[in-house]
Amino acid sequence: MADAEVEVNGGIVVYELIGPPDGEVVVITPGGRFGKDYGGVHELANGLAEGGKRVLLWDRPNCGRSDIQLFGRSESHMRAETLGRLLDELGIDRVIATGGSGGARDMVVFTMLYPEKVRKLATWSIVGGTYSTMSLAGVYILNELRVIRSQGIEGIIKLGGAAGFGWAGLCEANPRNADRLRAIGDEEFERVMTRWLDAFIPKPNEAIPGV
Repeated sequence: MADAEVEVNGGIVVYELIGPPDGEVVVITPGGRFGKDYGGVHELANGLAEGGKRVLLWDRPNCGRSDIQLFGRSESHMRAETLGRLLDELGIDRVIATGGSGGARDMVVFTMLYPEKVRKLATWSIVGGTYSTMSLAGVYILNELRVIRSQGIEGIIKLGGAAGFGWAGLCEANPRNADRLRAIGDEEFERVMTRWLDAFIPKPNEAIPGV
């Protein structure tokens, strides 16, 4: 089917279903802040669909063309809750949850929060260890905190970055996102980023950041 949209937690989530309607559902979640149209994602989905699976591709909040959202203990917790509600909206009871890198974190947290919705979990390119975990803080959070403190939310709206990570790209892909960021405002954006930073502080009981 073509791209579709559904509102979850006050934000639009863009998704796509590929494969036979009666197939076992597989959710594919890319890494980073890359959307479902990132290279290789559709090729994997089409291969699974040819094998009889029903594949759910989705632009997570803060990815692709979905609406920006800022809530939850961490970005992965936010996305896990969003996926749980998305499945409810679509009438899907159980899935095979798959994801790589940042998507792996999202799917592990999803499985922990919604074990009844997961038949199997498949992950790859999981990031762990002190150096890599602290590096992720620089990728996802620290520059945002510097910009929001020095330039405010208008600076965030213009903030680029590595492919798939810039807020400017999210606003370009979905023009609603600039106004959503303005509605969130400086103080709330900084508050959420500070909370999400905690996921990337190395902890002895967490082999995977935030999990």
